[in-house]
Amino acid sequence: MMPGRGGRTLFLTLCLIDSELEESLLVLLFSLVPDALALFRDYIRQGGDVELTCRCLFFLLRIQFGQITSNQMLLGVNEDLKNCIISWVAEVRDMMGVNMAALQFLKREVGAKEEVQFFADATERLKGEKEEEEKE
Repeated sequence: MMPGRGGRTLFLTLCLIDSELEESLLVLLFSLVPDALALFRDYIRQGGDVELTCRCLFFLLRIQFGQITSNQMLLGVNEDLKNCIISWVAEVRDMMGVNMAALQFLKREVGAKEEVQFFADATERLKGEKEEEEKE
């Protein structure tokens, strides 16, 4: 389920008020928190701005922890959020591993080319020195 127009509007607004994000979330009524958590879950599933979403989510959890964890209605949403975030972190970790492997491969390739160039330069220099010795 993708967030509807209201969900996109919420996240566009969150992006715009990034500097005052915590103050904005502080004044959010608890009656709206379940809807916000469901939107966060859907937005993470969709692959939206996960960093901003997690920042909002973790701040809300920090300030409303007692009410969120004691609310039986939110147990399913909390579990879904946890699974979505763990899945996203695993994807990012895998992507970083692939990128690191690619960078190491490129480093070896560049090193090999530089080494070949170094030996080619040394060979040319040696030939030049031998030619100068023969002329003398």
